[in-house]
Amino acid sequence: MPGTQQNNNIPEYLLMAREFIEEQDRRHITIEDKKYFKDLLLKIKQDIINNMQSQINTISTEKTNDYTDMATMWNDNYLSTMRLESERNKLLNIDEALKKLIKNTYGYCELTGEKINSDRLRIYPLAKYCLEIQEKIENNLIKIE
Repeated sequence: MPGTQQNNNIPEYLLMAREFIEEQDRRHITIEDKKYFKDLLLKIKQDIINNMQSQINTISTEKTNDYTDMATMWNDNYLSTMRLESERNKLLNIDEALKKLIKNTYGYCELTGEKINSDRLRIYPLAKYCLEIQEKIENNLIKIE
């Protein structure tokens, strides 16, 4: 209903205009950008899967009676397992980013809702936070759980 007022006496046409602007703002990543980031994320995902496969192949299942060899194999296997866990977490983050691309929420800071600079996304496409928030997290000024 044009001309009616809602939401703290703000005219409806202004609410509609704000909604339109916010919708346009949510589209700060163009269709070309979405394709670029989707392709990039899928490429990174495939590279990680290939890397994980080669790491799995290096995990030793040999048996030995030499304690030094056993300790070395255990240590190597432990390090490989830790790398695999790290890679698994990256895969989860990539899947999350791909879902955000579909929902048009990719490229927004998870804490503030502000746009993440597209240059930052091109350098680190898994960025969840704008630079200001990321710096505060790294300097232990903000704790994220």
